[in-house]
Amino acid sequence: MSLAKKLIGQTELIDFPELHLGGIISRVDTGAQTSAVWASDIKLKEGVLQFTLFDDTSDSHTGDVVKTRSFQIRK
Repeated sequence: MSLAKKLIGQTELIDFPELHLGGIISRVDTGAQTSAVWASDIKLKEGVLQFTLFDDTSDSHTGDVVKTRSFQIRK
């Protein structure tokens, strides 16, 4: 059984359904073992992580504040 590979571009749109976010522009790194998201104005208050995606230098920046209790901190 052969699985067809999906051709992707240098950038793709991704969704975060748990955060009710969609159509976020992402860059593709096929050799990466982990992923990162460009976030700014990051704050942790009483167990709630809040941030905005991108910053005001990006055309994708909306200024919307995302809040979640589901996160991990890594160094």
